[in-house]
Amino acid sequence: MAMVTGDEIQAPMSIVIIGGVITATILNMVVIPVLFHHYGKGDTRECCELPEME
Repeated sequence: MAMVTGDEIQAPMSIVIIGGVITATILNMVVIPVLFHHYGKGDTRECCELPEME
């Protein structure tokens, strides 16, 4: 396998990037909603209800 300039940094860099993407996804989909549910005020649907039109 031929060594090209920059090969020795690309593999570790890709591991860090993929790890960051996975970590961010887990935080956004699991950890943050759990924390919001536990520490947030009331039901989240309260803030999203539209006023009734007369």
